[in-house]
Amino acid sequence: MNNVVELNLAQNRFPGIQETGMWRLCQLKQLDLSFNYMEGRLTMPSECNRYGLERLILNDNKLSGEIPTSLERLTALRALYLDYNMLTGPIPGSLGNLTGLTELVLSGNQLTGLMPTSLGNLMALRRLDLSENLLNGRIPFSIGRLLNLEILYLSLNSLSSIPFSIGNLSELQFLDLSSNLLQGSLPDSIGQLSKLQFLDISNNSLSGVVTEAHFANTSNLIHLAATSNQFLNFKISPNWKPPFQIRNVMLGSCKIESEFPPWIRTQTNLVILILSNTSIYGPLPDWLHQLPVIPILDLSHNSLNGPLTNLPSNQTTKPTEPLGTFVERLADYASVSRLLLLKNNDFNGSIPDLLCNTTDLVILDLSRNMLSGNLPDCFGNLSELMVMILSSNRLSGIIPSSIGKLGSSIQWLHLNNNSFHGELPETLSNCTSLDVLDLGENRFSGSIPKWIGERIKFLVVLRLHNNNFTGPIPEELCQNSDFQIMDFGENNLTGTIPRCFRNLRGMTGGDFNLYFFGGFEQSLIQTLIDPWIYAGNDELCGSPLPKSCGRNEVAVTEPENVEKDDLEEIWIYAISSGFTTGFIGFLGILVLMKRWRLAFFNFVEVYICKKKGSLNWRKRRHAKPRAPIHVDIHLLPTYLPTTQRHVDVLTIRRLPPNL
Repeated sequence: MNNVVELNLAQNRFPGIQETGMWRLCQLKQLDLSFNYMEGRLTMPSECNRYGLERLILNDNKLSGEIPTSLERLTALRALYLDYNMLTGPIPGSLGNLTGLTELVLSGNQLTGLMPTSLGNLMALRRLDLSENLLNGRIPFSIGRLLNLEILYLSLNSLSSIPFSIGNLSELQFLDLSSNLLQGSLPDSIGQLSKLQFLDISNNSLSGVVTEAHFANTSNLIHLAATSNQFLNFKISPNWKPPFQIRNVMLGSCKIESEFPPWIRTQTNLVILILSNTSIYGPLPDWLHQLPVIPILDLSHNSLNGPLTNLPSNQTTKPTEPLGTFVERLADYASVSRLLLLKNNDFNGSIPDLLCNTTDLVILDLSRNMLSGNLPDCFGNLSELMVMILSSNRLSGIIPSSIGKLGSSIQWLHLNNNSFHGELPETLSNCTSLDVLDLGENRFSGSIPKWIGERIKFLVVLRLHNNNFTGPIPEELCQNSDFQIMDFGENNLTGTIPRCFRNLRGMTGGDFNLYFFGGFEQSLIQTLIDPWIYAGNDELCGSPLPKSCGRNEVAVTEPENVEKDDLEEIWIYAISSGFTTGFIGFLGILVLMKRWRLAFFNFVEVYICKKKGSLNWRKRRHAKPRAPIHVDIHLLPTYLPTTQRHVDVLTIRRLPPNL
């Protein structure tokens, strides 16, 4: 054993470094103890191997404490991996004495303080990864001395500025500065990084102007991400011809403030193009139609107008070139194969059939535009479609029977706030994996189909609000016990509310936390004793409605674990938590939302009657007063139309009864 030069003990269960006895191996040059989950402080090698150890790999353990300054004694060290431990304290400046280092990886710890300027002494360094720590302050100017550096990952810290000297890193290929507190301008010296492939400055507070000078010599650039820098303004000359053929462009929530960027015309290898919320305007240019289909295209939240006929539609694809060794930073961008987001623009005209040519489309969101006409019959060919959101347009006609071809792939279907009419096609029952079916605010007619309960077993949200449905509410809906939101209001329904509704555990307070992705027209959280989910159906009867169906009526009751006093406490909590903000937000709700206003005064009436000792109001209705809608008051203003037109992630919290 004394002559061992390289030893790999990764993925074992050694409790600590000392227990391995490795420091007694004086000839050892490479040691890998990663993924052992060793605890305790980092201890130093013995005197016999301090001059020979070249690679020390201790990542993915539970080592704690500070990085010892005595590491500088490992003068032969070429690679040091301490990532994903529990190390704290500052990065010791003494690491700058390890001038032979080519790889220094300290990511995924809790390191604090400034980046030491002595890192600029590591002239042989090729990879520096300090991401996912608590570092702050400026990136030191001395970083520009690392002329052999190929990879620089500093993301997920609290760093504040980028030095101009970063343009000296002539070998740099990957630069990730995302999710920091970077302010000021982006140095145009970045444009001198001729080998740069990956640039991510997203989720910062950068400002100033980005011009073509920032990309002057970046002929190898394949990934550009600058999302969520709301003060960063891209002012690119309309005649500029980029030196690169880029694959990923992600500029969401930056400022472009122009028509569709002309330089995109030259980019024929695009895989991701995200220009959402960039203040671009006008119609889609004619030349865009000639580009190959862009798998992930997000142009939402802009002022684009005109028809959709100029969307990229060229089906010819080129073989993608390999991205080199370091592909981990690109892994997240390949998880969705096809995505088209055009919501919240001013697009008009009909939905073109060319959208059906992208048969592997996964998410389609055309909501909040002015699109008209019928649904294309060819939508049934989108065999991999999981989410279709077409709400808040001017679409009309019937739902084509071909929609059933979507089968078990479709999970979210939003057609609300349009002018669709007719009965629901029975082929829709083939969409057995639907989680959300929102058909509200249309002119659908006929009876509510029984197959919604019989065939679609995973449905969580069913909105049929403000249509022309007739007949009874089918008891077959009770076959799906996972319902959490149902809305039948403003229809022409008749008969008795099904007694079996009391068995729907998702609608009777069983789950306290509900999380939904994407664009409901208005946020709803309802229990079965909320009469507003049935309101506007004059011939509907039974609890919780005031209209009785007769002696044999069985009330839909409140959950047993919710007492009357608990309901009052929930309301008190909602109003008192953050009084000023909550009260103003509450008044805004009453002014803007008729349904909430009526519900509130309904509650006040019941409360006053209770205090006066008059229970006749309840007896006349053969039911207990409805439970108030359990919503944290501070969440409500975030999805009112006057405050925020769109909610990407909607969190609705149902308060526990013991609050």
